[in-house]
Amino acid sequence: MRKAVAKSKNTIAWKLFEELSPTVGLSYLKNMNFQKIVSRDYTAAASLGGLTYGVSPLEMVSGFAAIENDGIYREPTCIVKITDAEGKEIVSDEIEEKTIYTQNAARMMVSCMESVMTEGTGAGLKLQGISCAGKTGTTNDKKDGWFVGFTPYYTTGVWVGCDNPTPIQDLTGSSYPGVIWKDYMTWANDGLEDIGFKDYKGASSNKGDTTQSEEEEPEEEEEEEIKEEETEVKPSDDVDDDKKPPVTQAPKPSKPVPSKKPNNNNDSNGESEDFGGDNTPDQDPGWDEDENNQPGDVPEEDPPEEDVPEDGGDGEVVEAE
Repeated sequence: MRKAVAKSKNTIAWKLFEELSPTVGLSYLKNMNFQKIVSRDYTAAASLGGLTYGVSPLEMVSGFAAIENDGIYREPTCIVKITDAEGKEIVSDEIEEKTIYTQNAARMMVSCMESVMTEGTGAGLKLQGISCAGKTGTTNDKKDGWFVGFTPYYTTGVWVGCDNPTPIQDLTGSSYPGVIWKDYMTWANDGLEDIGFKDYKGASSNKGDTTQSEEEEPEEEEEEEIKEEETEVKPSDDVDDDKKPPVTQAPKPSKPVPSKKPNNNNDSNGESEDFGGDNTPDQDPGWDEDENNQPGDVPEEDPPEEDVPEDGGDGEVVEAE
């Protein structure tokens, strides 16, 4: 999941949205007061932003702010307070809050979007001296470019496009929108302490452990096999030459067993229960259950590692860079 978000692998979003169903998926937007959701939007294309009337930058930013705010949505407003002529406060900044996502699910998503800034489509937009996370987006024919991101203090979204949809040369989420976002957020967060984002449950204990153990384990097995081979080939020095057993060829090491299915606790695949807890196994579209080792089966060769093409941004429905 982390890699899919970082690299904008839209097929993963499509598959997850189909599993949830459009009704459940769009219910999150409805709960955050997205105003232009219509009956024609309840299709899988909505997972990539394929909405009939789209969304406004204000709606987009308020949705991202809810993710950064531990899953709690706050209705956006430009009013801090209103006072009368005597300075008496008649309208305060009290804002109604609504829980949209579970806390742990929101923190997982923040962590995934941090990867966008370090190894994904927004790698060149990382702010200096302060934690940040975000997401790029580009519509078909480069008519709209988005970058929405946040720090622990502010959430900002930038849309670049024309009133009448017109292709813009070199437009991607990381080009004009990303540069504008980075310039503004550098200024807005200047001098603020980097307090970082809060870790999701299990992040410290699980992140990176599974991959490392799976890579090291075959090496340990190979060392044991080599030692065993050396022991079998060398006869004992205490036996007379006439009585020494003939030297025999040591058995060849058996072929390594294909790598196991990814550990469900690997936090880089941040799936969770009720669309946001910790215990739902990752859905790996590349894993074929028919190829699992069955009792007594001896695999003939390692399964080839599938090459994942880099997403260049062309041909995607909406968010395609």
